[in-house]
Amino acid sequence: MRWRRKNLTLGTFPADLTRYPRGEARRFGGPAQRARSRHKLTKDAIVLRTVECEAAVFGCRTIEAHPTAKGGEPDPDCLLAVPGADHLLQRIPAERWGVISPIDVATSQQHFASAEIPLPGVIIEASGNTAGDYTEAAARLGADPTFCLAVEDSPEGVDAALEIGMKVIGVATVHPADDLANADMVIPSLHSLHVVGLRPVLVLEVDALPDVGTFSPGQHKRR
Repeated sequence: MRWRRKNLTLGTFPADLTRYPRGEARRFGGPAQRARSRHKLTKDAIVLRTVECEAAVFGCRTIEAHPTAKGGEPDPDCLLAVPGADHLLQRIPAERWGVISPIDVATSQQHFASAEIPLPGVIIEASGNTAGDYTEAAARLGADPTFCLAVEDSPEGVDAALEIGMKVIGVATVHPADDLANADMVIPSLHSLHVVGLRPVLVLEVDALPDVGTFSPGQHKRR
């Protein structure tokens, strides 16, 4: 299998066969069956795909405040990983991922510690120029933006990452999936992303929503 270092590759794998190079894949039962069970979806409600990239930048929320009492308001001092974030980010080496944060770097680091999520290799304080923030994050991670993945939960963030040539996965936790349709793929939550390979590039398995996003199953889409 050839690795393409200049363009991120998207692929679709059959449910009964998943192959990755150099023995890096980890399989936990049938992937399609596992995804359907996790999201309580029907057989045709998810599409199993893969993404290869040098690095990933998360513009979506990875930490959120939770109430300390039943029915109470979210407590800013009670910070937890958003669903799926802890398992996902613990598997990605720090030098392979970064975040764009709405708060300053020092406070963001404290929040990661409070939520017991490993620190990313790069934290960019949002400047208001989202495309520029993504460009800086990719540069600091040593990755070509066109071989870098953005994970976004806002339509504006999706468009900004696409503007600089990144591939984008939309996370439909804040906005409806249709609002993120410009992304290559859309997922219901970070539970739908799984690390299955680390060398020579980062490989993610994606339980994508069907008929949302610009990636055509069975084809390699490159920008």
